[in-house]
Amino acid sequence: VSKYNAKNFHYAIKERFDRAVFPRTTHWRDYLRLTQYDDTEGQQVFSTVAVPILKEHFEQTLKDARTRRQRYQNTVLFGEIDPLELLLRLSHVADRTDPKVGLVSQWMHTLQVWQAMKLDGITDREFLFTGIIHDIGKLLSLVEQDAYADGCSRGLNYHKLEDGAGLEQLTILFDHHDFGADKMRKYVSPRVYRLMRYHCFKDMNIEYAELLRVATEEERQQIPEIKRFFSYDQLSKSMWVMPNVRMSEIKQIVRAFLPPTIIF
Repeated sequence: VSKYNAKNFHYAIKERFDRAVFPRTTHWRDYLRLTQYDDTEGQQVFSTVAVPILKEHFEQTLKDARTRRQRYQNTVLFGEIDPLELLLRLSHVADRTDPKVGLVSQWMHTLQVWQAMKLDGITDREFLFTGIIHDIGKLLSLVEQDAYADGCSRGLNYHKLEDGAGLEQLTILFDHHDFGADKMRKYVSPRVYRLMRYHCFKDMNIEYAELLRVATEEERQQIPEIKRFFSYDQLSKSMWVMPNVRMSEIKQIVRAFLPPTIIF
């Protein structure tokens, strides 16, 4: 984090986006140019907050991660709630460890992901739905330290698992991934659950050998899609752009995949 260079990062992101994700959309390239704003001083200030949080996050022990996950699996935050209302509460949450979004709310980030997928011609409704709910676990930061809500994840107990044991047996750093995926598991498909749990999982993005050893064949087959989802999640982030979306369309897709109320 301390070596982050905002200007270089945003130029690199634009180039990767143009090549890999949105090669056909001229107006999307114009959109991305706004992310080239150089705020080096602001990034340095941001890092003074982010670095200690990330340090604590990545220093979690296996016991700590398991204990917190079990605690929150048995904790109800809001009770019975309309999932649309739940999503809108993301407007009160920001990720203090992510310099790509700064103080932009997680709801705004969610809409950025949705817009990126739509501009790229994604029509898979379940994939689009996942884009809307993938960060619902960030609501954990309303009741928990940022070190246990924000950040990306990694596996902690590969050495204790047999070949093909399955990633369900893998303990990962506790944060919004496990929290959100666990809370939504009874309401979503196995595909959506995996996209939620692993959407920012470094070991999977680099196809870490130990992860491939532990994963089942079915889980290995889903890795390309999870990596594709990761690209939309990460490369659509911006501190400067307000997404232009149709809320009626988002409402329809949430209603299509979730009941009128859920327990969260």
